[in-house]
Amino acid sequence: MIQRLRERVPAPAPWITLGIGDDAAVIEPPRGQLEVITTDCQIEDVHFRRAWMSWHDIGRKALAVNVSDLAAMGATPRAATLSLALSPAMAVADFDALFDGFLELAAEVKLHLIGGNLASSPGPAVIDVTLIGAVGRRRVLTRSGGRAGHLLYVTGQLGRAAAAVARARRAEAEGQLPATPESPSPLAPRSSAELLRCGITVGAHKVASACMDLSD
Repeated sequence: MIQRLRERVPAPAPWITLGIGDDAAVIEPPRGQLEVITTDCQIEDVHFRRAWMSWHDIGRKALAVNVSDLAAMGATPRAATLSLALSPAMAVADFDALFDGFLELAAEVKLHLIGGNLASSPGPAVIDVTLIGAVGRRRVLTRSGGRAGHLLYVTGQLGRAAAAVARARRAEAEGQLPATPESPSPLAPRSSAELLRCGITVGAHKVASACMDLSD
């Protein structure tokens, strides 16, 4: 399975000294910038349900929630690690779909997969992503700058996730089949690349005193 992944990962960037295949990856830090690191995991039946989402959407979501964290910091994604704990009975086609969703978004936001881990899980599937980004020293967006009386701006639609869960519950009660990549789930993440550009632009032009992610 590791070889299957390696064959589908694009060629490493010049700043990746050592990528997939060793005990750890080695990358060069961006000159004159700070590195920003975030991590998030997706656990089956806690963060996603197979009856509600395709493996393609699940793979994309696992990366999207981390991209959202970097966007909230005004940072540009550079590299990611992906750790998977999956059932030995998982179909190869499902494994490929999970990885396709992850790589699809990785290409959109121009980040490189540099390593990770594969393990067998006797229980729920677990997808754990660590993301490394970069940002200028004076362009970091944090939560601490917010004050009473400041104007508040929100990207996306508040309540959309709750509405999508309600829709998925109705579909499940009506016995509908799980979503497929050709017919995405209403819970599938949207516009991660656009959200990222927004965060980077806001940070670069210093037009916000604070920023935070509420994608979870």
